[in-house]
Amino acid sequence: MKENESVSAGAARSIPEALSDIVQNFENYLQEQGVEPVCTGIAGLDDALNGGLPIGITVLASQSGMGKSTLALQIASNVAGNEEDERAVLIFSMEMNKIHIVSKLLARDMFMREGNAAPQSKDIISGRAYLVEENKRRIDEAKQSSRIRAAAGHIHVITPDAKGMTISRVVQIIDEYRRHHKNDKSPLIIIDYLQILTPEPGDKTDKQHADNIMNRLRYVTLNKEQDGRVIYGCPVLLISSLNRSNYDKDKIDLAALKDSGNIEYSADVVISLEGESQGKAKKTADIIADPIRKLQLRILKQRYGAAGVKIPIRFYAEHDAFAEDEAKKTDVKSKRNSTKALNSGRAGMPESKETVQMSENDKNAARLMEKFGFDEEQL
Repeated sequence: MKENESVSAGAARSIPEALSDIVQNFENYLQEQGVEPVCTGIAGLDDALNGGLPIGITVLASQSGMGKSTLALQIASNVAGNEEDERAVLIFSMEMNKIHIVSKLLARDMFMREGNAAPQSKDIISGRAYLVEENKRRIDEAKQSSRIRAAAGHIHVITPDAKGMTISRVVQIIDEYRRHHKNDKSPLIIIDYLQILTPEPGDKTDKQHADNIMNRLRYVTLNKEQDGRVIYGCPVLLISSLNRSNYDKDKIDLAALKDSGNIEYSADVVISLEGESQGKAKKTADIIADPIRKLQLRILKQRYGAAGVKIPIRFYAEHDAFAEDEAKKTDVKSKRNSTKALNSGRAGMPESKETVQMSENDKNAARLMEKFGFDEEQL
């Protein structure tokens, strides 16, 4: 008994000592654990997520045809092109092949440069874009752009073979990558999408299949030691479909996730991509028919932050590009800044002279850069 009591007492003493060490060196601990969020390049979303995607599981959910795969690809391109972060992206694509992915990247890059005059991805894939000499020039310029070159160097696309792609195979590939890139930052993992992953032999139901995936992905997000070194956990962006009964509802909730169960409990963040709420439901077919879709990202769950935040966003479907709604984004920012001003005691104070004197050209340039995710060097 005394021996057991001694062991228990020793264990009890070690707990506060370990915690004290973390408290005293908290900033270093955070840095060493690699927990800084991953910037998505969508300012409103990064703001809502306290800096970006967490090291954990983020679920992006919507009904079919809303553009969730294209949005995930845009985030992948932004992450790959972030020179300050130097992070690779592994995309497990169950639907789009590499040619489709490259065509979407090219189409978006050209649209950001030349607007509606840019050729669409469907014309790039079919070869029709190459029949016009001006489009050939545009495509050649896009291939040499810094954004496309960064994407080509940092985005790795893994597609299923004839046997499909199980979650076990996904985890195996991620582990192999992490072993061979021990000195690099943990890659962003994108899985497109959950319901198409091939079931394991033990997955008897759709719910068991979804639960198994979430449990295995949780392992990917955790730090682990290998050969005396820490291999950091990965941020995971998992795309999910919805139950059909929720397609035309005004708002998506956690119960709308297909085979939800463990998804809503295990996910650190759940984001819905849905039609912009106008107080009444709008049919999916009507939303998809619009070439410029008025959508919103809504935070359904955030383990370490606020839920319910809405980010107005526009999807230029013909050009595979998303951009934040500038007018509504300004309104949201204004409300947030008002709250900050009240908290800081600056409410009602005039803007600085430098802000007032900012030229219209500077404002327009700033809007353009923020809208499409450019920074000054890339322009």
